[in-house]
Amino acid sequence: MPVARLQADNKRLQRELATATARLLAHDAAGLAAAAPMAGDVRLVATTLTACSPADLKILAQHLQAEPRMIALLAGAHDDKLTAIFARSADVNLHAGNLLRRALQQFGGGGGGRPDFAQGGGVPVAEAAALINFARQQVEEELTRS
Repeated sequence: MPVARLQADNKRLQRELATATARLLAHDAAGLAAAAPMAGDVRLVATTLTACSPADLKILAQHLQAEPRMIALLAGAHDDKLTAIFARSADVNLHAGNLLRRALQQFGGGGGGRPDFAQGGGVPVAEAAALINFARQQVEEELTRS
């Protein structure tokens, strides 16, 4: 088989995989949103995901962020590294960057971002659930004060 044909097949398969992955992430986001408990008047997704690349975690967060009245606190482990992404929809008054910074500092990590979307890491994978629980508690306290 000529190299050019193998390269073309490889590109086609990569596009098909990217399309399938995007559909799966959209489906996963819809499931997480539907199952999200209410925290005040917002839905709160607070979860850890195993074997989730930072890129896929970001796409999942963006899908959740597009939902109304949504806060997403996500941590994903990939190659023994933890990535945390906190996001909120435009109609929620919460600074995701400040929340992420506070949470990661509690566990020795770092990161930050905008009021609506933040990303960071540097926390041991074993601390993922504790990180998400800490952030969830912070969100619930902040929403109670508002």
